[in-house]
Amino acid sequence: MTAADIDIFSVLDTPSYVFDLDLLNTRSETIASHLPENVSLNFALKANPFLVGRLGLHISGYEVCSTGELNICRKMHIDGANIVFSSVNKTISDISCAFEYNVGTFTAESRKQLELINDYAQLYDKKCRVLLRLSSGNQFGMDRNTIESILSTTERYEKIDFIGIHYFTATQRIKPTEQIAEITMLNDWFGLLRDRYRFEPRHLEYGPGLGVSYFDDSNSDITEVRLLDELYTSLKDMSEYCSVTVELGRYIAAHCGKYITSIDDIKHADGVNYVVVDGGIHHLTYAGQIWGMQIPYFTHIHTEQPELCNNEYMICGSLCTTNDILMRKVKLTDPKVGDRLVFHNTGAYSVTEGISLFLSRPLPKIYVKDHKNGLVLLRDVIETHKINSSVQSQDI
Repeated sequence: MTAADIDIFSVLDTPSYVFDLDLLNTRSETIASHLPENVSLNFALKANPFLVGRLGLHISGYEVCSTGELNICRKMHIDGANIVFSSVNKTISDISCAFEYNVGTFTAESRKQLELINDYAQLYDKKCRVLLRLSSGNQFGMDRNTIESILSTTERYEKIDFIGIHYFTATQRIKPTEQIAEITMLNDWFGLLRDRYRFEPRHLEYGPGLGVSYFDDSNSDITEVRLLDELYTSLKDMSEYCSVTVELGRYIAAHCGKYITSIDDIKHADGVNYVVVDGGIHHLTYAGQIWGMQIPYFTHIHTEQPELCNNEYMICGSLCTTNDILMRKVKLTDPKVGDRLVFHNTGAYSVTEGISLFLSRPLPKIYVKDHKNGLVLLRDVIETHKINSSVQSQDI
């Protein structure tokens, strides 16, 4: 973390998120440069909706999973042609909104979804690009038999352009052998589809679920492009038969985010030193973190010159639950009320994934910063008691 960052974070109101757009765009550029030339890159919007429209030219499009996310894209003037509309549950309303937005591509995760998409395509008299989503053994998508059955009767869907397959299995995966095996499986299956059904998949939308290093005892090099480098040959081989888009969220966005929270209280009870901060687990979530057992990358910013004394502390948030533990055992140097703790790699999911309405505490401020515009406030504090009350008065 730079000295300039420390100066900024020392005076911000807390808790707050800051997303560094320079880091974000450097990251997306690096990822794109390590993909084969004819493989494109999509951003999974669910990872961080505040980054929509701010990802630069290295992102080809967005994977969107709800009407709410579509509306965010509309507000940010994202071209509908660059959207892949996914979701395990697409309602009539969702599909209608997507057609009104002129969404470029739909995924079909069931026969019902496919029928609904076809109905609306007929209503709008529009040929609709569809990716059939292949399940990986969970609630998402359809199994091979169902997809092959659909491909044997494509004449039923007059307005559907079956362009290919969408496939995603899991997130936070750090063994490239898993993804290589998946791409090989898909390549073999595509050959069967060509031979048996005369279906030529023209596109693969693939989510490799590449992992991010969040904790200081983990394999930190997984956050680098090693994972992509090991997938390069498999992706290149696949791209010789059809166009390929790699869909990433966490792997693109995690590194650009910081979460800043202030120390509000320090106390000792029953042999344990406690630090209480003004944030908590309703704002800060790391994949793999359980009851604060692991230590994420963080920086302690002191309000005054610390004494050279290290003690072990439990870092707790402000929620009235024993689960609100950010770090169970961590060494801090002379913490004081008013000091800031800056948690790194919070650019993906933390901003939306926490139990943010619990106890009716305010939602944090959200900033972006870059070298051109400096620090810019995207969202001010939002009082959630207005949402959690049956009395919708604006006077309180």
